[in-house]
Amino acid sequence: MVGIGNMKIVIILPSREEFVACEVIKGLHRRGVELIPSSPLSNFRNLYRVGYDDIPNIREYSDDEIIEHSKSADYIFVLWGKFSSPYDKDPGGKMYLVDKINEPDKTVFIDGNEYSHTGHRADGQSRKDKFDYSKGIPWIWQEMRDKVKWYFKREVFPEDVVEYNVIPCPYPFRDRNLLLAEVRDYTISGPRNPVVVCFTSPLSSLTVI
Repeated sequence: MVGIGNMKIVIILPSREEFVACEVIKGLHRRGVELIPSSPLSNFRNLYRVGYDDIPNIREYSDDEIIEHSKSADYIFVLWGKFSSPYDKDPGGKMYLVDKINEPDKTVFIDGNEYSHTGHRADGQSRKDKFDYSKGIPWIWQEMRDKVKWYFKREVFPEDVVEYNVIPCPYPFRDRNLLLAEVRDYTISGPRNPVVVCFTSPLSSLTVI
């Protein structure tokens, strides 16, 4: 496996900033990963004052440049963002690049929603801070699940792992300590290839069961 400091990762961003996406960007940058974002990171830099300097000020790349970089990139990270409305097909930005790049075997999706897959609270869904927290339907973004090898999700129910091979991605604490988790692409039969995800957290280790 390539050392993380030598990695190049293309990042497909949503049209608006999002907390989990921000933490992933900061973690990767801290570890020296070469980041090729689909759009400028200025929205993230302007919103988040904690770890502001850990969000790199990278130039804008054209679609053709993104597609070309994807050929030699170690991974393509697709970062979720809240949809403008529950009726939209995607969260905007340059999500269309996922199809143009068409590299499912090295594409990672990180789903930061806690309600339905659009980020909007579904009818009758209990609040996320309640013990009887329930799923918003549709819960999994099935179209994206079909296009990527790894699907990480902020809130995960046991059946998500069994039915959709979703990998838990608990929301990180924004902290100066960095946790580098090598979370394996796994099925019920066991682990396969590793994918690297960076979180900021005071924890010393992360175990995915």
